[in-house]
Amino acid sequence: MIANCINCKAPMCISHISLFRNLSISQQALIVSHVNRRIYRKGEIFIHEGELLQSFVIVSQGRFKTTTTSMDGKSSTLSFLNKGDFFGQQALFQEMEIPYTVEASEDGVLCMIDSVTMKDLMSKNVELSMAIVSALSERVSSLEYELSSASSEKIEDRLLRLLYDLSKDYGKQQASSIHLRLPMNQEEIAKRLRVSRESVNRNLKKMHEEKVIKILSRKEIILPKM
Repeated sequence: MIANCINCKAPMCISHISLFRNLSISQQALIVSHVNRRIYRKGEIFIHEGELLQSFVIVSQGRFKTTTTSMDGKSSTLSFLNKGDFFGQQALFQEMEIPYTVEASEDGVLCMIDSVTMKDLMSKNVELSMAIVSALSERVSSLEYELSSASSEKIEDRLLRLLYDLSKDYGKQQASSIHLRLPMNQEEIAKRLRVSRESVNRNLKKMHEEKVIKILSRKEIILPKM
């Protein structure tokens, strides 16, 4: 299992996302040693909507889609998960009912660590527990700041801050910039910021025209290093 993780060619290891990034090398190795890798063929279902998710999951290879089914039985695609995308942070500590189905849209690999294992690791390693609690605290503080500034801060500033927050997990550091591959579409960003999609679109274009950011495509943005 460790050899598989060491030789993995995915752009982001499960131990390198922001939640685990500040752990020591030995703590990261401990996390990696308990990661399970599973191969999925196109069309295979990882989990169905409404089932209990008991693991934190990262897409190591391939592409997966999330879908939901309405009361009348109509299925809608919510998003696509590509290499480096992850979900189920809440399931690190206790199982959760997942609100969508995750299906492989092409052959792929998922890496995961279950909540029982994580609880056991944290109960035996106080430093690991404190490091993860600290990382979670930072995330909570960031969300609280978002909520408190929602009515007073300009949408453009909130949007830019969100892009930098996303770049911590989905950005690729370059010499003088950050190449961000957006994990969210404009509708999802709008819901996160509690504004309209049109407002998100307008402010993204404005920042691009003013050279604050550079938009390469709907999913790719270049941010200057702060």
